[in-house]
Amino acid sequence: MGGAKQRPARRRFSCTRERERLQEALLDATAALAREADTPAVCQRMCDTLVQTSRHIVGAWFYRLERETGEIVDRIIYGAGDYPEGEIRARDFAEVLGALEADVSAARTTDACFMLGASFRGCLGIRVDRQRYLELIALEPLYQFAQVAGALLDQAYLRARLRHLVEHDDLTGLLNRRGVRQVLEHVEAQALRAGEPYALVLLDLDNFKLINDRHGHGAGDRVLKDASQALAAGVRQGDWVGRWGGEEFIAVLPGAEVDEAMDVADRILRRIRAISPIISGQRLRTSASAGVACHPLDGTVVDELLGVADAALYEAKARGRDRALRATQGSRRTYTLAGRIERALRRDLLQPAYQPIVDLNSGAVVGQELLARLLPADDEEGLTAAEFIGAASKRHLVHLIDRRMFLVAIEHLLQWQTEAPAPVHFVNLSAGLLRKPRLIRELVAAVEGARTEFPTCKGCLVIEVTERDFIDPSEARDMLAPFVDLGVRLALDDFGSGYSSFQYLSDLPIDYLKIEGGLVRAASGNAKDRAIVKGIRDIARELGISTLAEGIEDEATAELMQDLEIDLAQGFYFGRPALEVDGSSAIRQRPR
Repeated sequence: MGGAKQRPARRRFSCTRERERLQEALLDATAALAREADTPAVCQRMCDTLVQTSRHIVGAWFYRLERETGEIVDRIIYGAGDYPEGEIRARDFAEVLGALEADVSAARTTDACFMLGASFRGCLGIRVDRQRYLELIALEPLYQFAQVAGALLDQAYLRARLRHLVEHDDLTGLLNRRGVRQVLEHVEAQALRAGEPYALVLLDLDNFKLINDRHGHGAGDRVLKDASQALAAGVRQGDWVGRWGGEEFIAVLPGAEVDEAMDVADRILRRIRAISPIISGQRLRTSASAGVACHPLDGTVVDELLGVADAALYEAKARGRDRALRATQGSRRTYTLAGRIERALRRDLLQPAYQPIVDLNSGAVVGQELLARLLPADDEEGLTAAEFIGAASKRHLVHLIDRRMFLVAIEHLLQWQTEAPAPVHFVNLSAGLLRKPRLIRELVAAVEGARTEFPTCKGCLVIEVTERDFIDPSEARDMLAPFVDLGVRLALDDFGSGYSSFQYLSDLPIDYLKIEGGLVRAASGNAKDRAIVKGIRDIARELGISTLAEGIEDEATAELMQDLEIDLAQGFYFGRPALEVDGSSAIRQRPR
């Protein structure tokens, strides 16, 4: 025996210690998994923990079932891979159990199928290398592990669902604006890190408002859903799509150069044209316009690219819709000017210029119109009024400018409390503002506050509206009613410009009729135009409406309007729009 080689002592198996290790590992895994929202990560961590904790557990696998269909959506495996082929290819839980029953090695395999409530969540399986292992330690630790797994999966599911709701659009199922923003941050970082290109395609459904107005919101929702499917089908694998807001959609194309981005945009537009749903027995024509921006050619940061794509989109609209374009130099300038306007609104660089309104009989200045002007910052060039207003219109910023001028008009009127009579302040309100209930409530509240502080100022504020902004007079009447009820007066602007409808004079409580400047100037040399001005004057008198001639630039035109018995006038002849200086405004000027 002295020379005999001794066999190494076999490590004694302790059931108690094995159970303790499993339970300790379970507690550690639970703490880590409780913070995890990624469901596959939860499943993988459970399998890893089982195999790494026990030297007898050589493999673990997990199948997670989809709640509604019962199909397997996650297959997680850790450790030895000699699993029955039937299990690996199984599509649902029943097939997993069938594969196990057919497995000749099933004596070495035990599955703990866990439930939460009345429904299965999944199947957790282990493979061991020791006979009677499960019998010796009992299945209690594994059942506990399975129960915790079910609870953690539910927690992960709820977190993922909440994240999905926060980042996805309810109607279309696409990423919403917040979700797209997160994708853009990731794609931008990747592009900057790797020096790779990417592109944005911004789309807007053409004439979508008409579909809603004529066929109802149900039809509009159907078109939005169909368009979202067309968008998703039109992009490449690995691209991202989302609903940017309203009828606007966006596609993010990682790695795309200009030509490829334009090809994707054209493919999406073709698919949207093909939708053409039949609603109420009528086949609708569907189309979209798209603006394309590419990194780094069109910009190096996300917001710049979004602005360029938006500018290109509206250029596509202006060229007839149903097309995809990249931004031209003109649309880029519009985007740049719009950025200046937005900054000016934030920095209080948008100021009113006051143009006097004169009584043609007495020559007295009786009111003033507030016209918005953009003050340049130190490093910016000046803008003409036409450039400023044109950019604001194209970028849908007019309602914000109108809001600012309206509130300034009220503030200015309150400064006149000690003077009598208070001047009449004319201020423009666009249909874009009047279609925003929140802004209407804000402005109505401002009028109510002014009436409380300055009760003698009834009729001192006049809202100018342009009839071409509205579909029908009843729409305008309903929008303006809250202001009229508070004593605010109304002026119909640009009357005689080609859009004029006398129905507005009948349906709206108009106090002033502003005759368009082109017609006023043409009346000096054209008898027919003079007759039209006379006709407008006569109708206005019959309705008790004051007339105001716009755009008077010389003495001859002023005298002609006086001869035609027009009540009021404004134009460069009486005074150019002037910024307020040292507390004085155009109201203190006198006509020449």
